[in-house]
Amino acid sequence: REIRKNGYFMMLYVTDDESEVVRLSKAWKMDGLILVWVPANICSVINSTVDVPLVYIDCFFNKDEHIYHNIGLEDRKGGYEITKYLLSKGHRKIAFLPCNPVFPGGDSERFAGCQEAYAELGLTIPKEAYRRLPYNREERKKIYLEITGEDSEFTALAFFADYYASEAIAFLQEHGISVPKDISITGFDNNLFSQLITPRLTTINQESREKGRLAIEMLMRLIRGEEVTEPRVSLPVRLCVRDSVKELANT
Repeated sequence: REIRKNGYFMMLYVTDDESEVVRLSKAWKMDGLILVWVPANICSVINSTVDVPLVYIDCFFNKDEHIYHNIGLEDRKGGYEITKYLLSKGHRKIAFLPCNPVFPGGDSERFAGCQEAYAELGLTIPKEAYRRLPYNREERKKIYLEITGEDSEFTALAFFADYYASEAIAFLQEHGISVPKDISITGFDNNLFSQLITPRLTTINQESREKGRLAIEMLMRLIRGEEVTEPRVSLPVRLCVRDSVKELANT
């Protein structure tokens, strides 16, 4: 909507090859680029070689001489808030399930927030409580059963994306594991999945549409040669409490 409002057209292109981004930017006459969820080392390469205005969304960067324009999120605060809530409900054995097995970024920041919430109570998160989810769905199902089986001590699962949290709720309940009676589950994003799944998902809200609007607003300023006083923006988050967490008895 913001692109059309400014009289431009959008082309959406998906690739995992940074050289392709560079090649396309030079072969096609583009006025600007929005890059979403790009690893830090690739951001550095692109910033060094692409000569059109660039704005990133949800990216993290190496410490170098480049100026990066990015619309991001208070990821660390989100991880902190969801973990603090689980701890307040009596949960201590929490499994943390980030969704990006390839490169660090938002998931790392969210987990750092989780660790902060634990540290406030003088606790640490054991290594075995941190499980990166694979892209393969069948492999994820095995993990869901493993961390909720009879031998598991976990009372809560903190997912770093609503999609995987909702997937886990549906899968576990198909296998006779009740949420939140048998296991509590939280997500991150507050997208449509969190509101349609039963029970409705306790999660962290982020304003994804605002990310898009601000990214285009920033890009338009760069295209017009105007000053951008705040090149890196972190949008706020908030906790959305719904029905997927059980309060444990005092211990």
